[in-house]
Amino acid sequence: AELQAALDSGARAVLVPYLGRPWPITPISLRSNQVVTLAPNVELVAKRGAFRSKDARMIAAHGVQNVGLEGGPGSVIRMRQADAAVFEAEEAAEEDKKAS
Repeated sequence: AELQAALDSGARAVLVPYLGRPWPITPISLRSNQVVTLAPNVELVAKRGAFRSKDARMIAAHGVQNVGLEGGPGSVIRMRQADAAVFEAEEAAEEDKKAS
C-alpha cells in the first residue's frame, strides 16, 4: 500500500529505500512519466497469497508511457515459488479444457 501510494503521488521519481528487510508487495501499477529506483539491496517480495490469479502481476504497466524501473546493486524482485505454482496449475487446467 505504501509503495502504490508513492507511485500514485504523481512524483516523477520514486525511490524505494532499503529497510533492512524485504518489502512485501501486492500487485502494483506503474504510472506514466515516472522513474522508480530500488535502492541497493532492496528486495520486493510478492506478499504471500496476494497473487492467486493467473492474471495477477507483481508489477503492471498497462497504458503507461515514459516509465523506468531501476535497481541498485543487490536489489531483487521475487515471487514466492508456491504462488507461482498456482499460475502453472491454472494454465495446465486451461490447456486440458482446450484439448478436450
